[in-house]
Amino acid sequence: MRKSFWHIYSWLSHKIYLLILKLPFGNKTVNILRKVAALLHRTAIPNPVIVKGNKLFWNPTNVGYAMDMSLNEYEYETTKLISKILKPGMAAIDVGANIGYYTLLFASVVGEKGKVYSFE
Repeated sequence: MRKSFWHIYSWLSHKIYLLILKLPFGNKTVNILRKVAALLHRTAIPNPVIVKGNKLFWNPTNVGYAMDMSLNEYEYETTKLISKILKPGMAAIDVGANIGYYTLLFASVVGEKGKVYSFE
């Protein structure tokens, strides 16, 4: 399984956060540090991210998947499998589409002659 930059970054951020909690800071200081970290996350990731040539806008409060998408590593194995299974002209259904990552992936693979149905 591939380890993306985001997984390593997330693990490291969590370890640093646990360390901060052990320091003799009050809850107010910890909350300020969390807000600063969240701001840095949001400014480091482009919004929108480009997925298969399409713009995908993400919720700034949810940076985890956006980081992987910006690095083309979001659900890497599943994305690769779908790209092998789907062919141009086919129909695909995305049930539970969330922000539409797989909808865009399906559309890029099936092309203009294919159909994509997306439901959230």
